[in-house]
Amino acid sequence: MLMLALFLLFEKITDSARIASIACLIYMGSSTFLLFDVHYSYESLAIPMLAAVLLVSESRRMARGDTAGWPMVVATMVLIVALAVTHHLTSYFCTALLCGTAVMECLRQGASAMQRRQAILLASIAVIAPIAWSKIVGNPTGSYILPVLEGGIHEVAQFVSSSTTTRKLFVSDTGVLAPAWQRNLTMAGVALICLGLLTGFLRSLVFNGRHRNASILWPPTRWRLWRSSLLVVLVLVTLAYPVSIIFRLTRSGWEIGNRIGSLSFLGVAIVVAVAVAAFWQGTSRGWLRATALAAAATTVLIAGVISSEGPRILVPAGYEVSADSSSIEPMGISAARWTREWLGGDQHFASDRINRLLLSTYGRQKVSTTLESGQDTSMAITAADLGPMERKLLIDSGVGFVMVDLRLTTGLPGVGVYFDGGAQDRNYMVPLRASSLLKFNSAPDVDRTFDNGFMVIFDVGRLGQPLQPGVPRKRTGEPVQSLGRTDGDLQ
Repeated sequence: MLMLALFLLFEKITDSARIASIACLIYMGSSTFLLFDVHYSYESLAIPMLAAVLLVSESRRMARGDTAGWPMVVATMVLIVALAVTHHLTSYFCTALLCGTAVMECLRQGASAMQRRQAILLASIAVIAPIAWSKIVGNPTGSYILPVLEGGIHEVAQFVSSSTTTRKLFVSDTGVLAPAWQRNLTMAGVALICLGLLTGFLRSLVFNGRHRNASILWPPTRWRLWRSSLLVVLVLVTLAYPVSIIFRLTRSGWEIGNRIGSLSFLGVAIVVAVAVAAFWQGTSRGWLRATALAAAATTVLIAGVISSEGPRILVPAGYEVSADSSSIEPMGISAARWTREWLGGDQHFASDRINRLLLSTYGRQKVSTTLESGQDTSMAITAADLGPMERKLLIDSGVGFVMVDLRLTTGLPGVGVYFDGGAQDRNYMVPLRASSLLKFNSAPDVDRTFDNGFMVIFDVGRLGQPLQPGVPRKRTGEPVQSLGRTDGDLQ
Protein backbone atom coordinates (compact mmCIF):
# COMPACT_ATOMS: atom_id res chain seq x y z
CA MET A 1 0.00 0.00 0.00
CA LEU A 2 2.81 2.41 0.92
CA MET A 3 4.93 1.80 -2.17
CA LEU A 4 1.92 1.90 -4.52
CA ALA A 5 0.74 5.21 -3.05
CA LEU A 6 4.23 6.68 -3.24
CA PHE A 7 4.73 5.59 -6.84
CA LEU A 8 1.42 7.08 -7.95
CA LEU A 9 2.16 10.30 -6.03
CA PHE A 10 5.68 10.67 -7.46
CA GLU A 11 4.44 9.85 -10.96
CA LYS A 12 1.69 12.43 -10.77
CA ILE A 13 3.81 15.34 -9.53
CA THR A 14 6.76 14.58 -11.85
CA ASP A 15 4.79 13.25 -14.83
CA SER A 16 7.45 10.56 -15.21
CA ALA A 17 7.14 6.87 -14.37
CA ARG A 18 10.92 6.51 -14.57
CA ILE A 19 11.60 9.19 -11.96
CA ALA A 20 8.80 7.80 -9.79
CA SER A 21 10.38 4.33 -9.86
CA ILE A 22 13.82 5.65 -8.94
CA ALA A 23 12.30 7.81 -6.19
CA CYS A 24 10.55 4.78 -4.65
CA LEU A 25 13.85 2.91 -4.62
CA ILE A 26 15.64 5.82 -2.94
CA TYR A 27 12.83 6.18 -0.37
CA MET A 28 13.47 2.59 0.70
CA GLY A 29 16.88 3.80 1.89
CA SER A 30 15.26 5.72 4.73
CA SER A 31 16.51 4.62 8.15
CA THR A 32 12.95 3.82 9.28
CA PHE A 33 11.65 2.07 6.17
CA LEU A 34 12.50 -1.62 6.44
CA LEU A 35 12.29 -2.03 10.22
CA PHE A 36 9.52 0.43 11.11
CA ASP A 37 7.50 1.87 8.23
CA VAL A 38 6.48 -1.58 6.98
CA HIS A 39 5.29 -2.80 10.38
CA TYR A 40 1.61 -2.56 11.26
CA SER A 41 1.82 0.21 13.84
CA TYR A 42 0.58 3.75 14.39
CA GLU A 43 3.05 5.70 12.23
CA SER A 44 3.37 2.76 9.86
CA LEU A 45 -0.33 3.13 9.05
CA ALA A 46 -0.10 6.93 8.91
CA ILE A 47 2.73 7.13 6.35
CA PRO A 48 0.77 5.50 3.46
CA MET A 49 -2.28 7.51 4.54
CA LEU A 50 -0.17 10.67 4.22
CA ALA A 51 0.86 9.59 0.73
CA ALA A 52 -2.81 9.03 -0.11
CA VAL A 53 -3.72 12.53 1.16
CA LEU A 54 -1.06 14.10 -1.06
CA LEU A 55 -2.03 11.91 -4.01
CA VAL A 56 -5.73 12.80 -3.86
CA SER A 57 -4.89 16.47 -3.25
CA GLU A 58 -2.66 16.53 -6.32
CA SER A 59 -5.37 14.77 -8.36
CA ARG A 60 -7.70 17.58 -7.32
CA ARG A 61 -5.30 20.16 -8.74
CA MET A 62 -5.10 18.36 -12.07
CA ALA A 63 -8.87 18.05 -12.49
CA ARG A 64 -10.29 19.91 -15.47
CA GLY A 65 -12.80 22.63 -14.62
CA ASP A 66 -13.51 24.42 -11.37
CA THR A 67 -16.21 22.01 -10.16
CA ALA A 68 -14.47 18.77 -11.20
CA GLY A 69 -12.06 18.92 -8.27
CA TRP A 70 -14.60 19.08 -5.44
CA PRO A 71 -15.08 15.26 -5.12
CA MET A 72 -11.32 15.02 -4.64
CA VAL A 73 -11.47 17.82 -2.07
CA VAL A 74 -14.07 15.89 -0.04
CA ALA A 75 -12.02 12.69 -0.28
CA THR A 76 -8.91 14.57 0.87
CA MET A 77 -10.76 16.02 3.86
CA VAL A 78 -11.89 12.54 4.93
CA LEU A 79 -8.33 11.24 4.68
CA ILE A 80 -7.00 14.22 6.66
CA VAL A 81 -9.39 13.48 9.52
CA ALA A 82 -8.48 9.78 9.41
CA LEU A 83 -4.80 10.70 9.52
CA ALA A 84 -5.34 12.99 12.52
CA VAL A 85 -6.79 10.14 14.62
CA THR A 86 -4.06 7.72 13.51
CA HIS A 87 -0.77 9.48 14.31
CA HIS A 88 -0.23 13.01 15.57
CA LEU A 89 3.30 13.71 14.27
CA THR A 90 2.49 12.55 10.75
CA SER A 91 -0.67 14.66 10.75
CA TYR A 92 1.37 17.71 11.81
CA PHE A 93 3.79 17.06 8.96
CA CYS A 94 0.83 16.75 6.60
CA THR A 95 -0.42 20.10 7.90
CA ALA A 96 2.93 21.70 7.10
CA LEU A 97 2.93 20.25 3.58
CA LEU A 98 -0.64 21.34 2.79
CA CYS A 99 -0.09 24.82 4.24
CA GLY A 100 3.07 25.19 2.19
CA THR A 101 1.22 23.97 -0.89
CA ALA A 102 -1.55 26.51 -0.29
CA VAL A 103 1.01 29.33 -0.09
CA MET A 104 2.66 28.16 -3.29
CA GLU A 105 -0.70 27.88 -5.05
CA CYS A 106 -1.44 31.50 -4.15
CA LEU A 107 1.91 32.52 -5.62
CA ARG A 108 1.82 30.31 -8.71
CA GLN A 109 1.03 32.00 -11.99
CA GLY A 110 -1.76 30.27 -13.83
CA ALA A 111 -3.57 28.90 -10.77
CA SER A 112 -7.29 29.60 -10.89
CA ALA A 113 -9.16 31.28 -8.06
CA MET A 114 -11.01 28.02 -7.36
CA GLN A 115 -7.75 26.05 -7.09
CA ARG A 116 -6.45 28.56 -4.58
CA ARG A 117 -9.64 28.40 -2.51
CA GLN A 118 -9.53 24.62 -2.47
CA ALA A 119 -5.87 24.60 -1.40
CA ILE A 120 -6.59 27.04 1.43
CA LEU A 121 -9.61 24.96 2.53
CA LEU A 122 -7.56 21.76 2.71
CA ALA A 123 -4.82 23.54 4.64
CA SER A 124 -7.39 24.84 7.13
CA ILE A 125 -8.85 21.35 7.66
CA ALA A 126 -5.34 19.99 8.13
CA VAL A 127 -4.73 22.54 10.91
CA ILE A 128 -8.06 22.02 12.67
CA ALA A 129 -8.29 18.19 12.56
CA PRO A 130 -5.29 17.20 14.73
CA ILE A 131 -5.92 19.98 17.25
CA ALA A 132 -9.60 19.07 17.57
CA TRP A 133 -8.84 15.36 17.94
CA SER A 134 -6.26 16.06 20.65
CA LYS A 135 -8.84 18.07 22.59
CA ILE A 136 -11.55 15.44 22.14
CA VAL A 137 -9.49 12.55 23.50
CA GLY A 138 -7.98 14.72 26.23
CA ASN A 139 -4.38 13.84 25.40
CA PRO A 140 -2.52 17.01 24.38
CA THR A 141 0.59 15.92 22.53
CA GLY A 142 2.62 18.97 23.50
CA SER A 143 3.09 17.66 27.05
CA TYR A 144 5.47 14.96 25.88
CA ILE A 145 6.59 16.17 22.44
CA LEU A 146 7.84 19.59 23.53
CA PRO A 147 10.19 18.36 26.33
CA VAL A 148 11.85 15.92 23.91
CA LEU A 149 12.13 18.61 21.25
CA GLU A 150 13.51 21.17 23.71
CA GLY A 151 16.06 18.69 25.03
CA GLY A 152 17.20 17.81 21.52
CA ILE A 153 17.53 21.47 20.46
CA HIS A 154 19.43 22.30 23.64
CA GLU A 155 21.89 19.47 23.05
CA VAL A 156 22.33 20.44 19.39
CA ALA A 157 23.11 24.01 20.49
CA GLN A 158 25.71 22.69 22.92
CA PHE A 159 27.14 20.47 20.20
CA VAL A 160 27.48 23.41 17.80
CA SER A 161 29.20 25.48 20.48
CA SER A 162 31.50 22.50 21.26
CA SER A 163 30.47 22.59 24.92
CA THR A 164 29.31 18.98 25.11
CA THR A 165 30.28 15.60 23.75
CA THR A 166 28.23 13.95 21.02
CA ARG A 167 26.99 10.41 20.67
CA LYS A 168 29.69 7.98 19.69
CA LEU A 169 28.86 7.04 16.13
CA PHE A 170 28.18 3.34 15.51
CA VAL A 171 28.45 2.55 19.23
CA SER A 172 25.30 1.26 20.95
CA ASP A 173 24.24 2.20 24.47
CA THR A 174 25.74 -1.08 25.65
CA GLY A 175 29.14 -0.14 24.21
CA VAL A 176 29.02 -2.51 21.20
CA LEU A 177 30.91 -1.14 18.18
CA ALA A 178 29.42 -1.87 14.78
CA PRO A 179 31.63 -3.87 12.40
CA ALA A 180 33.78 -1.91 9.96
CA TRP A 181 31.73 -2.94 6.91
CA GLN A 182 28.58 -1.55 8.53
CA ARG A 183 30.28 1.73 9.41
CA ASN A 184 31.72 2.17 5.93
CA LEU A 185 28.46 1.30 4.14
CA THR A 186 26.46 3.70 6.30
CA MET A 187 28.83 6.59 5.70
CA ALA A 188 28.87 5.81 1.98
CA GLY A 189 25.06 5.80 1.86
CA VAL A 190 24.79 9.20 3.55
CA ALA A 191 27.49 10.61 1.27
CA LEU A 192 25.67 9.34 -1.83
CA ILE A 193 22.37 10.91 -0.68
CA CYS A 194 24.08 14.25 -0.01
CA LEU A 195 25.74 14.08 -3.44
CA GLY A 196 22.36 13.44 -5.03
CA LEU A 197 20.85 16.40 -3.17
CA LEU A 198 23.67 18.70 -4.25
CA THR A 199 23.27 17.77 -7.91
CA GLY A 200 19.49 17.50 -7.89
CA PHE A 201 18.13 20.37 -5.79
CA LEU A 202 18.22 23.13 -8.43
CA ARG A 203 17.58 20.61 -11.21
CA SER A 204 14.33 19.62 -9.48
CA LEU A 205 13.18 23.23 -9.46
CA VAL A 206 14.10 23.58 -13.13
CA PHE A 207 12.37 20.27 -13.87
CA ASN A 208 9.22 21.62 -12.22
CA GLY A 209 9.12 24.64 -14.53
CA ARG A 210 6.59 25.15 -17.28
CA HIS A 211 9.42 24.63 -19.76
CA ARG A 212 11.72 21.93 -18.48
CA ASN A 213 14.73 23.26 -20.36
CA ALA A 214 14.40 26.69 -18.80
CA SER A 215 15.27 27.91 -15.32
CA ILE A 216 12.53 29.14 -13.02
CA LEU A 217 15.08 31.01 -10.91
CA TRP A 218 16.22 33.55 -13.45
CA PRO A 219 15.01 35.92 -14.74
CA PRO A 220 12.79 36.82 -11.75
CA THR A 221 9.72 37.14 -13.97
CA ARG A 222 9.82 33.36 -14.51
CA TRP A 223 10.20 32.07 -10.94
CA ARG A 224 6.46 31.67 -10.35
CA LEU A 225 5.94 29.49 -13.43
CA TRP A 226 6.08 26.07 -11.74
CA ARG A 227 3.73 23.23 -12.59
CA SER A 228 3.25 21.56 -9.20
CA SER A 229 3.22 23.51 -5.93
CA LEU A 230 3.52 20.26 -3.96
CA LEU A 231 6.74 19.38 -5.78
CA VAL A 232 8.23 22.77 -4.84
CA VAL A 233 7.34 22.13 -1.18
CA LEU A 234 8.82 18.62 -1.21
CA VAL A 235 12.04 19.93 -2.75
CA LEU A 236 12.27 22.51 0.04
CA VAL A 237 11.61 19.76 2.63
CA THR A 238 14.96 18.20 1.70
CA LEU A 239 16.63 21.05 3.60
CA ALA A 240 15.53 19.24 6.78
CA TYR A 241 17.65 16.19 5.94
CA PRO A 242 21.00 17.74 7.00
CA VAL A 243 19.26 18.96 10.18
CA SER A 244 18.17 15.40 10.94
CA ILE A 245 21.78 14.22 10.65
CA ILE A 246 22.87 16.84 13.21
CA PHE A 247 20.12 15.70 15.61
CA ARG A 248 21.24 12.08 15.22
CA LEU A 249 24.69 13.06 16.53
CA THR A 250 23.18 13.82 19.96
CA ARG A 251 21.74 11.52 22.61
CA SER A 252 18.54 13.45 23.34
CA GLY A 253 17.84 14.36 19.72
CA TRP A 254 18.52 10.98 18.12
CA GLU A 255 14.85 10.00 17.88
CA ILE A 256 13.89 13.45 16.59
CA GLY A 257 16.48 13.15 13.83
CA ASN A 258 15.26 9.67 13.00
CA ARG A 259 11.66 10.83 12.58
CA ILE A 260 12.63 13.97 10.65
CA GLY A 261 14.74 11.86 8.33
CA SER A 262 11.90 9.48 7.47
CA LEU A 263 9.52 12.32 6.62
CA SER A 264 12.07 14.43 4.76
CA PHE A 265 12.81 11.41 2.59
CA LEU A 266 9.60 12.14 0.68
CA GLY A 267 11.46 15.09 -0.82
CA VAL A 268 14.91 13.48 -0.77
CA ALA A 269 13.66 10.61 -2.92
CA ILE A 270 12.36 12.93 -5.65
CA VAL A 271 15.42 15.21 -5.70
CA VAL A 272 17.88 12.31 -5.89
CA ALA A 273 15.74 10.62 -8.57
CA VAL A 274 15.80 13.80 -10.68
CA ALA A 275 19.57 13.97 -10.22
CA VAL A 276 19.92 10.39 -11.47
CA ALA A 277 17.56 10.82 -14.41
CA ALA A 278 18.77 14.25 -15.49
CA PHE A 279 22.47 14.17 -14.64
CA TRP A 280 24.10 10.94 -13.44
CA GLN A 281 22.52 8.68 -16.03
CA GLY A 282 20.46 10.92 -18.26
CA THR A 283 19.81 9.27 -21.61
CA SER A 284 22.90 7.07 -21.45
CA ARG A 285 22.41 3.35 -22.11
CA GLY A 286 25.94 2.33 -21.18
CA TRP A 287 26.19 -0.74 -18.94
CA LEU A 288 29.04 0.69 -16.87
CA ARG A 289 27.12 3.76 -15.74
CA ALA A 290 23.98 1.72 -15.11
CA THR A 291 25.94 -0.79 -13.00
CA ALA A 292 27.53 2.00 -10.94
CA LEU A 293 24.14 3.59 -10.27
CA ALA A 294 22.64 0.22 -9.30
CA ALA A 295 25.49 -0.33 -6.84
CA ALA A 296 24.97 3.18 -5.42
CA ALA A 297 21.23 2.58 -4.97
CA THR A 298 21.92 -0.74 -3.23
CA THR A 299 24.41 0.99 -0.93
CA VAL A 300 21.78 3.59 0.03
CA LEU A 301 19.24 0.84 0.77
CA ILE A 302 21.60 -1.20 2.95
CA ALA A 303 22.87 1.94 4.70
CA GLY A 304 19.30 2.77 5.70
CA VAL A 305 18.85 -0.64 7.31
CA ILE A 306 22.14 -0.39 9.21
CA SER A 307 21.40 3.18 10.28
CA SER A 308 18.12 1.98 11.78
CA GLU A 309 19.34 -1.02 13.74
CA GLY A 310 23.14 -0.95 13.74
CA PRO A 311 24.82 -4.07 15.12
CA ARG A 312 21.43 -5.54 16.07
CA ILE A 313 20.58 -6.34 12.44
CA LEU A 314 22.68 -9.46 13.01
CA VAL A 315 20.78 -12.22 14.80
CA PRO A 316 21.94 -12.24 18.46
CA ALA A 317 23.17 -15.42 20.07
CA GLY A 318 20.81 -15.02 23.03
CA TYR A 319 18.73 -12.65 25.12
CA GLU A 320 19.75 -8.98 25.16
CA VAL A 321 18.62 -6.45 27.77
CA SER A 322 15.91 -4.04 26.55
CA ALA A 323 16.84 -4.50 22.89
CA ASP A 324 13.37 -4.73 21.33
CA SER A 325 13.09 -7.86 19.17
CA SER A 326 16.35 -9.24 20.62
CA SER A 327 14.66 -9.32 24.04
CA ILE A 328 11.61 -11.34 23.00
CA GLU A 329 12.18 -14.98 23.94
CA PRO A 330 10.25 -18.03 25.25
CA MET A 331 10.69 -17.42 28.98
CA GLY A 332 9.16 -13.95 28.91
CA ILE A 333 6.31 -15.16 26.69
CA SER A 334 5.66 -18.09 29.02
CA ALA A 335 5.51 -15.81 32.08
CA ALA A 336 3.04 -13.50 30.34
CA ARG A 337 0.82 -16.44 29.37
CA TRP A 338 0.95 -17.69 32.96
CA THR A 339 -0.59 -14.43 34.19
CA ARG A 340 -3.54 -14.81 31.83
CA GLU A 341 -4.13 -18.43 32.79
CA TRP A 342 -3.75 -18.14 36.57
CA LEU A 343 -4.51 -14.50 37.37
CA GLY A 344 -7.01 -13.76 34.63
CA GLY A 345 -6.84 -10.95 32.11
CA ASP A 346 -7.20 -7.20 32.60
CA GLN A 347 -5.03 -7.06 35.73
CA HIS A 348 -3.07 -3.82 36.21
CA PHE A 349 0.68 -4.47 35.91
CA ALA A 350 3.79 -2.32 36.25
CA SER A 351 6.91 -3.60 34.54
CA ASP A 352 9.72 -2.75 32.12
CA ARG A 353 9.06 -1.86 28.47
CA ILE A 354 9.70 -5.37 27.06
CA ASN A 355 7.57 -7.24 29.58
CA ARG A 356 4.82 -4.64 29.19
CA LEU A 357 4.56 -5.67 25.55
CA LEU A 358 4.41 -9.36 26.45
CA LEU A 359 1.92 -8.81 29.30
CA SER A 360 -0.43 -6.77 27.12
CA THR A 361 -0.32 -9.18 24.15
CA TYR A 362 0.18 -12.72 25.43
CA GLY A 363 -1.20 -11.99 28.90
CA ARG A 364 -4.02 -9.61 27.90
CA GLN A 365 -3.18 -7.47 30.91
CA LYS A 366 -3.48 -3.73 31.48
CA VAL A 367 -0.03 -2.17 31.81
CA SER A 368 0.98 1.10 33.42
CA THR A 369 2.80 3.64 31.24
CA THR A 370 3.81 7.23 31.82
CA LEU A 371 1.75 8.41 28.85
CA GLU A 372 -1.36 6.51 29.94
CA SER A 373 -1.52 7.48 33.61
CA GLY A 374 0.97 10.32 34.01
CA GLN A 375 2.61 8.28 36.80
CA ASP A 376 6.16 6.99 36.39
CA THR A 377 5.92 3.61 38.12
CA SER A 378 9.54 2.85 37.19
CA MET A 379 10.55 5.08 40.12
CA ALA A 380 8.88 2.64 42.52
CA ILE A 381 10.43 -0.39 40.80
CA THR A 382 14.02 0.91 40.71
CA ALA A 383 14.05 2.65 44.11
CA ALA A 384 16.32 1.17 46.75
CA ASP A 385 13.51 0.90 49.34
CA LEU A 386 9.73 0.54 49.29
CA GLY A 387 9.08 3.72 51.23
CA PRO A 388 6.02 5.91 51.59
CA MET A 389 6.65 7.69 48.28
CA GLU A 390 6.95 4.42 46.36
CA ARG A 391 3.87 2.99 48.03
CA LYS A 392 1.84 6.10 47.25
CA LEU A 393 2.98 6.01 43.62
CA LEU A 394 1.84 2.42 43.16
CA ILE A 395 -1.46 3.06 44.95
CA ASP A 396 -2.24 6.22 42.97
CA SER A 397 -1.45 4.41 39.72
CA GLY A 398 -3.87 1.60 40.59
CA VAL A 399 -1.21 -1.06 40.08
CA GLY A 400 -2.16 -4.52 41.33
CA PHE A 401 0.94 -6.48 40.28
CA VAL A 402 4.60 -5.63 39.71
CA MET A 403 6.70 -7.84 37.44
CA VAL A 404 10.47 -7.47 37.82
CA ASP A 405 12.97 -9.09 35.48
CA LEU A 406 16.31 -9.81 37.13
CA ARG A 407 17.96 -10.07 33.72
CA LEU A 408 17.85 -6.26 33.65
CA THR A 409 20.69 -6.37 36.20
CA THR A 410 23.00 -8.14 33.74
CA GLY A 411 23.60 -5.23 31.36
CA LEU A 412 22.69 -1.77 30.11
CA PRO A 413 19.59 -1.35 27.92
CA GLY A 414 20.21 -1.91 24.22
CA VAL A 415 17.88 0.93 23.20
CA GLY A 416 18.98 3.26 25.99
CA VAL A 417 16.02 2.87 28.36
CA TYR A 418 14.68 0.11 30.61
CA PHE A 419 11.19 1.56 30.93
CA ASP A 420 9.82 4.48 28.87
CA GLY A 421 12.19 7.36 29.46
CA GLY A 422 10.77 8.51 32.78
CA ALA A 423 12.53 10.37 35.55
CA GLN A 424 14.39 7.31 36.80
CA ASP A 425 15.22 5.99 33.34
CA ARG A 426 17.81 8.20 31.71
CA ASN A 427 21.46 7.72 30.88
CA TYR A 428 22.22 4.74 33.09
CA MET A 429 25.94 4.21 33.56
CA VAL A 430 25.63 0.88 35.41
CA PRO A 431 22.91 -1.81 35.30
CA LEU A 432 20.06 -1.92 37.80
CA ARG A 433 20.68 -3.49 41.22
CA ALA A 434 19.01 -6.78 42.08
CA SER A 435 18.42 -5.64 45.66
CA SER A 436 16.30 -2.74 44.38
CA LEU A 437 14.12 -4.99 42.24
CA LEU A 438 13.66 -7.54 45.05
CA LYS A 439 12.90 -5.05 47.84
CA PHE A 440 9.23 -6.13 47.69
CA ASN A 441 10.23 -9.43 49.39
CA SER A 442 10.57 -7.73 52.76
CA ALA A 443 7.20 -5.94 52.62
CA PRO A 444 4.62 -7.76 54.80
CA ASP A 445 1.69 -6.54 52.68
CA VAL A 446 3.18 -7.73 49.39
CA ASP A 447 2.83 -11.33 48.18
CA ARG A 448 5.31 -13.11 45.92
CA THR A 449 2.95 -14.63 43.36
CA PHE A 450 5.30 -15.99 40.70
CA ASP A 451 9.00 -16.78 40.43
CA ASN A 452 10.75 -18.66 37.63
CA GLY A 453 14.26 -17.80 38.73
CA PHE A 454 14.62 -14.64 36.66
CA MET A 455 11.16 -13.11 36.53
CA VAL A 456 9.21 -12.39 39.71
CA ILE A 457 5.62 -11.15 40.06
CA PHE A 458 4.64 -9.35 43.27
CA ASP A 459 1.02 -8.83 44.30
CA VAL A 460 0.88 -5.25 45.58
CA GLY A 461 -2.90 -5.03 45.72
CA ARG A 462 -2.92 -4.86 49.54
CA LEU A 463 -0.68 -1.78 49.74
CA GLY A 464 -2.31 0.90 51.86
CA GLN A 465 -4.72 -1.55 53.50
CA PRO A 466 -4.50 -2.44 57.21
CA LEU A 467 -2.64 -5.66 57.85
CA GLN A 468 -4.75 -8.62 58.99
CA PRO A 469 -3.28 -11.02 61.57
CA GLY A 470 -2.36 -14.27 59.90
CA VAL A 471 -4.44 -17.34 60.85
CA PRO A 472 -2.60 -20.63 60.29
CA ARG A 473 -4.55 -22.97 58.07
CA LYS A 474 -5.07 -26.61 58.92
CA ARG A 475 -2.79 -28.93 57.04
CA THR A 476 -4.72 -31.31 54.86
CA GLY A 477 -1.82 -33.35 53.59
CA GLU A 478 -3.12 -33.01 50.06
CA PRO A 479 -0.28 -32.30 47.60
CA VAL A 480 -0.64 -29.52 45.09
CA GLN A 481 1.18 -28.88 41.83
CA SER A 482 4.90 -28.88 42.52
CA LEU A 483 5.74 -26.56 39.58
CA GLY A 484 8.61 -28.85 38.65
CA ARG A 485 10.46 -28.45 41.94
CA THR A 486 12.33 -31.42 43.40
CA ASP A 487 12.25 -30.38 47.08
CA GLY A 488 8.86 -31.88 47.87
CA ASP A 489 5.23 -30.95 47.41
CA LEU A 490 4.04 -27.47 48.28
CA GLN A 491 1.27 -27.40 50.88
